[in-house]
Amino acid sequence: MQCQYSNAYEPKLLGVRTDSEDLTPDIYLYSFNHMPQNLPLPFSYSFEHPASVQGSCNGLVCVTLNEGSTIVLWNPATRQFRPIRVPFVNAWFSDMSTTFGFGFLPDENDYKVVRIPLRKSNSTPVSVYSLGSDSWRAIRVAVPDMTFRLGAVSVNGFLHWLAYQLKEIELIVSFDLRNEVFQQMAMPDSCGFDYEIKREIVVLKGSLSVIVYSAPLTAGNSFEIWVMTEYGLQESWTKKFTIGTFSTTVWPVGVWSTGEIIFEYLNHCSHELFLYDSSSQEIEYFPTHGYMHFFRVFDYVESLVSVSGGRKRSCRTFSFMADYRRCA
Repeated sequence: MQCQYSNAYEPKLLGVRTDSEDLTPDIYLYSFNHMPQNLPLPFSYSFEHPASVQGSCNGLVCVTLNEGSTIVLWNPATRQFRPIRVPFVNAWFSDMSTTFGFGFLPDENDYKVVRIPLRKSNSTPVSVYSLGSDSWRAIRVAVPDMTFRLGAVSVNGFLHWLAYQLKEIELIVSFDLRNEVFQQMAMPDSCGFDYEIKREIVVLKGSLSVIVYSAPLTAGNSFEIWVMTEYGLQESWTKKFTIGTFSTTVWPVGVWSTGEIIFEYLNHCSHELFLYDSSSQEIEYFPTHGYMHFFRVFDYVESLVSVSGGRKRSCRTFSFMADYRRCA
């Protein structure tokens, strides 16, 4: 299953835009019928090596700092955060040679962060942090010899990346958070490698899914949504519906937890977002203040999940932002 949300809280959307000049991330919280709420990062970081949001699950947000040498688990609802030093890091390699994933293991009620080295010359092992035990472990596991797309999708206790093999075959690489091994999944049959096709991995109502569309982007593009109806079974890939076409150039950036597809489009040199409901074929626009930057989006729901992990830890208030508490 995907991250389990409490019915007591309204599903929201975490929108991350990055300034094209200094790469500073601005984070906004979106919900239906409300103006976006700015969520400033409550911790400091170097502008030379800016923060990067890696994922959101059950109200916890995972952020990497300092070229991936530090992660921060942050709960905006409880105003708690905790920086965690990443061990096993080779100082000669930056975060450009690694990828991170953040996911939830429902059977163990545990949250895990996975750091994966992507260069063959990088001797750093795969490392896994468990919030439940509040510890890192280095694991010796074969990393698929592929080029990973940045950004992991968490579903069913697995992390998923789009990956290319020898520039000929595009696959989905998954990491089993329980058994800590990699696996590979083929794309739907109609999604064989093609330089004129683009794909995005998403989670549609709890199921691993792929959005397929053509490149280059034009106003006449259509978008196919394929869903793996039985997780792990290649034959269960099913084309659920096709979206299109729109009067302007759009591209998919994610899926709302309630099933609407999130699109981004260019409106007079500013980037905007809208939701598309496949059932009613209705569109709802987000107020995004006309930012001239691209978006990344993550499902988000307020929760009381603690960032402390392991044994009970104390939190103390920092003077630079009195409303936030850092957990020691």
